[in-house]
Amino acid sequence: MEPSGDPLDILPVEDNPGDAGLIETYLNSQTGGSFTPLTLTHVETLDAGVTMLRGSTYDLLVLGLALPESTGLATLERCLDRVDEGGAISPLPVVVLTRCHPGQGGDGA
Repeated sequence: MEPSGDPLDILPVEDNPGDAGLIETYLNSQTGGSFTPLTLTHVETLDAGVTMLRGSTYDLLVLGLALPESTGLATLERCLDRVDEGGAISPLPVVVLTRCHPGQGGDGA
């Protein structure tokens, strides 16, 4: 199978360097040259993520729920609220990362 077209632009928002590295390693290892190439732009805060979303178009947002300025479902809610504000950010799929066990808040995302 030939790789297709333009790279997928993915924005991981994760403040833990180890988790961010795992995300990048996993996503890059899964492409194996057979899928669309990926471009990852990593930031560590929700505010930085929103700034990036306002300045560029991404195909996917990978959002950690435990960030310096927000934790839990409030992080996702704040992110979605900012996406909805004035239409400055195009809607996009969001993958939520959490270390919560079922029943501890992560399953609500």
